[in-house]
Amino acid sequence: GSIPVDIGSRFPSMLILRLYTNQFTGSIPVSLSNLTTLEVLELEENGLSGHVPSAMGRLQQLQLLNLQYNMLEADNKAGWEFITSLSNCSQLQRLLIGSNTAFTGQIPSSIGNLSTTLQILMLADTGISGTIPSAIGNLVNLEYLHMANNSIYGVIPEGIGKLGNLVVLALYNTDLSGLIPPSIGNLTSLSTLNAYGGNLEGSIPASLGKLKNLAALDLSMNQLNGSIPIEIFELPLLSRYLAFVYNSLSGPLPSKVGRLRNLNNLALTGNQLSGKIPDSIGECSVLQNLWLDNNS
Repeated sequence: GSIPVDIGSRFPSMLILRLYTNQFTGSIPVSLSNLTTLEVLELEENGLSGHVPSAMGRLQQLQLLNLQYNMLEADNKAGWEFITSLSNCSQLQRLLIGSNTAFTGQIPSSIGNLSTTLQILMLADTGISGTIPSAIGNLVNLEYLHMANNSIYGVIPEGIGKLGNLVVLALYNTDLSGLIPPSIGNLTSLSTLNAYGGNLEGSIPASLGKLKNLAALDLSMNQLNGSIPIEIFELPLLSRYLAFVYNSLSGPLPSKVGRLRNLNNLALTGNQLSGKIPDSIGECSVLQNLWLDNNS
């Protein structure tokens, strides 16, 4: 059934409301915004539809809002107002609105006005398009930014380098293009960077070598060219995977590849790499998968 329309007048002291993983349908009641003491609101994995109430910002104590896996709607005409209103929620730490395929259109620039307490922002698996607002760089305490599997385009904004606390950056399967900004090297807490399946071009910035906490890097299936920066082979914690599959990278595989002693998976399929495979690759003693096919 549906969530009662008068739910907001029934529980004036409610702190936590979890209705996730059910079969609720219909819209999110506007009266929910009257639960002004609410800290946690989880409505994910239902069949909710319509617009998210624009008065969500009245929940000024809100720390977690999870609306994922529904059929909620927004486009360039209406529906995104709730993002603007959430700027009033000064304690918001986690905002998860992914997996709503009817969320379409441009992400509003007001997303940069969300509280600097925000740690997790999930926008993946939606119908959003347009560019990444440069104001995203205002969310300086963000640790997890997931914007994969949608139709965002344009360049990765230079301001993304302001997110110094970011641990996971997921921008894969999008229409992003242009150069990878060198400022990405400022994300010194980053553990995982996945930006495969886009239209990124130009060379891989050497500044990625400053990401000393990086354990996984995948820039496969783009239009990157030039040589692989030597600095990447000096990343001390790179262990899960290093993948540049199906780009246009050229030059030799540097002998410094042997420094990746913790690496499990090295995938360089489908490039224009040439020369010999260096003997030092034998020093990659925990390597489980090595893909060098379709090169020169």
